[in-house]
Amino acid sequence: MPGDLYSCIGGDQGMEGIRAEEWVRSYFQRFSLYDEFTQRIRNLVEDLVQSEGILFHTVEGRTKTPGELTRYLSMSPGDAPASLDEIPALATVRILLLFPEDAIRVEQILQKEFLV
Repeated sequence: MPGDLYSCIGGDQGMEGIRAEEWVRSYFQRFSLYDEFTQRIRNLVEDLVQSEGILFHTVEGRTKTPGELTRYLSMSPGDAPASLDEIPALATVRILLLFPEDAIRVEQILQKEFLV
């Protein structure tokens, strides 16, 4: 982790800055796990959509980097979430469909397969 991490996320902010620093360190240590999770979910979603015969342009998976997490936490230091679980979009999957009317079918597939 970069040595200036503490100053990037509000070193003078008391407990909020310390908590954010701990979250970023913890996330940095587990980043490869999050990234692997993102890719596995991306592959599963692609397989599910293909198995239903839905045409799509691409299925993308993206994992927030530790640097992006640092920037996110520093944008609103007084409004820090209570835990890492409350931080949105650490791992995301996006499906780019060819036909808008397929969005409802994909939504139904995802609701059946995942807790959404």
